[in-house]
Amino acid sequence: MLAKLDTAQHEAELDIAQSNTELQKSKVAKLVEIARSQRIAQDELERARTDLKVREAELRKIEAVIANRIMRSPVDGIVSEIKRDPSEAVSLASPHVLTVVQIDRLLVNLFLSPGRASRLKVGDQVNLTLGEAVQKAVGTVEFVSPVTDAASGTVRVKFVLDNAKGEYRSGTTAQLAEQ
Repeated sequence: MLAKLDTAQHEAELDIAQSNTELQKSKVAKLVEIARSQRIAQDELERARTDLKVREAELRKIEAVIANRIMRSPVDGIVSEIKRDPSEAVSLASPHVLTVVQIDRLLVNLFLSPGRASRLKVGDQVNLTLGEAVQKAVGTVEFVSPVTDAASGTVRVKFVLDNAKGEYRSGTTAQLAEQ
């Protein structure tokens, strides 16, 4: 969880909806017992069951409203930038609230000559050289573009670098080591 809007009113509504749903479940159970002895009309039992379905749907709706007021990251990562202060407005025109970076799995995009890119296949393990410190790393080819960029004459190749131990710094320059 990265951020949560105030949900006190919705949580109170949820408590009420849960109580009403439990009450309706109890009513349905009692009506089922009475219906076994055929002392009530079947349509009354069906009406109670329908009311229960409506109450359960209301419960799910309130739970969804609360869930939508919680901002969660789609990845395990680190908050690297906060764009909004608490109580500052967020709108559809300016929705960027914060930046989360994933550092346990780094993506490396390189633009290679068509000849060099054509020798690489998805899944290949390759040696990469990272940063100014000339750090060595093994990356896995995740994507080789089928298109050569006309302006630069290069092909985009995407590599994935396992960084579970945090050995490599995100954002570092990289190049394909001579093979």
